[in-house]
Amino acid sequence: MSENSTSAGETTAVVPEHHAVLPADFDLDAAISGAKRPERTVSVITRADLRARLDEIATEVERARPAEDGERGMDEDSAESLLEEFRAVREQMLASAIPFRLRGITEGEARAAVKAAKADGVPVTGDDVDPRAVAVYSLATAIVAPSSTVAQLKRLREAVGDGEIDKLVMAAQQLRGGVQVPSVPTSRGASRRAATLG
Repeated sequence: MSENSTSAGETTAVVPEHHAVLPADFDLDAAISGAKRPERTVSVITRADLRARLDEIATEVERARPAEDGERGMDEDSAESLLEEFRAVREQMLASAIPFRLRGITEGEARAAVKAAKADGVPVTGDDVDPRAVAVYSLATAIVAPSSTVAQLKRLREAVGDGEIDKLVMAAQQLRGGVQVPSVPTSRGASRRAATLG
């Protein structure tokens, strides 16, 4: 909280915009009753293999462009048809995403998850510890939807690789530290209109 000086030399506190000024009769019990844990939604791409095809198409587009100008012919497909394929593959990749809704877990729930991992024979300490294997147990607790078991998350990790699951793990860890209110998103069209008006 910052302070401003007055003409009398006194200082007055400046309340940030995201801090509400509470009334004298504020009911903390009522606020607690309506309080919810922080949540976020993070998507896992299940067809990340399609990125390889997108890279190939992008390279083909660059090679095909000179052919359209009549300089040389390297590919039969025009750049436009390649771009259409790129869009289709990209949409397929996006459609494969599973949105996971996660909720911040308590320290007690985190300890219980580690205990469950240990009970299943997963090393939780020492040189043999696999942080990702342990994290799956915490994720099963943190994920609100779709309902996910430890076994399912292990299978998903094997299917999509550590990178995609790491997105969930990082989000779950961040939720344990609280959450910030995001800025209002601006659409590309709105951005272009604002730039034109400016």
